[in-house]
Amino acid sequence: GLGSQTATATVNNISPVGTGTHSVDASYSGDGSHQPSTSGTIPLTAEPEPTTLTLTANPATSYYGQQIVLTAIISPDIAQNHNATGTVTFTFGNVTLGTVTISDGAATAVATLNVTSLPIGTDSLTATYSGDTNFAISTGFLQYIIAPAAPPITFTVPNHTFGDPPFTVLATSS
Repeated sequence: GLGSQTATATVNNISPVGTGTHSVDASYSGDGSHQPSTSGTIPLTAEPEPTTLTLTANPATSYYGQQIVLTAIISPDIAQNHNATGTVTFTFGNVTLGTVTISDGAATAVATLNVTSLPIGTDSLTATYSGDTNFAISTGFLQYIIAPAAPPITFTVPNHTFGDPPFTVLATSS
């Protein structure tokens, strides 16, 4: 007589990227002996992909008033063909230094901000990624040292003619 056959396929750890509920089905392409078939759908709830934000500064330490480039690197940046979008907000305490739209890289998303307004001392800096439909919010922290500005040095050189006796150069700094 005619018999029936049953085959089972199992897939684990499916994580749809994004938000909301997605209807998922299974399909069999068939072979020479069996017809193609498609299952009914089941709902899977998607959650944003977790991210990590790394905050760096260049130069590693600086003088008061010197330009500093803050860089926020968000990873991962690619999940199931979705690139991260959104902004990064850089703050010092309660002061917003700037908000930058991220730019996409090969494996990471990056936001950079140039600042010169940090106070002397050890400054606690924060960068916060806004997240988007596919990627979760993340925050990075950095302790950054700003030294007092290097004082200018003033030189006083008296008029001197070649062959005259040695003379004194006076250098002062405030």
